[in-house]
Amino acid sequence: MKFLICTLLIVMAGCSKIPVEPEIDGYPVIKYQGFSNNEYGGREYTFQLLKDGDEGALYFSGYSKESPIYSIKVKTADGWKEEFLGWCGTGLENINIQDLPNATLLSIYHHEDSQPWKLGITFYKKVAGETDWQNGVTIWSDAVPAK
Repeated sequence: MKFLICTLLIVMAGCSKIPVEPEIDGYPVIKYQGFSNNEYGGREYTFQLLKDGDEGALYFSGYSKESPIYSIKVKTADGWKEEFLGWCGTGLENINIQDLPNATLLSIYHHEDSQPWKLGITFYKKVAGETDWQNGVTIWSDAVPAK
């Protein structure tokens, strides 16, 4: 009986958690830090880009080192679904993460926060001296809880 109760508690605890994206060797980790309300009534979310030192020459596209082009996954009844985000190419830079401090803070505005969501940034490696823009790897943050 004791075993059954313990097993049931473990299963129940596991069901309430949002799955964590696996870390990928050679790529940074993106951790949700919190949010603040902005002057327009929305929320500005802060994430930390944590490097492990083994990334080598990795790049992402962004408007600055704190403002990357990103993707969003939203938790739905059917699982995690990626949302389409349109981006303007004006002012984009290719940012080498070797030039960033280890715990770089990223500032993200996301308009819909009634469901848990994750931030994804696509990183590109240099191959034979050229940046391989065709074969990026998207790294997803831990989940941002619903509002």
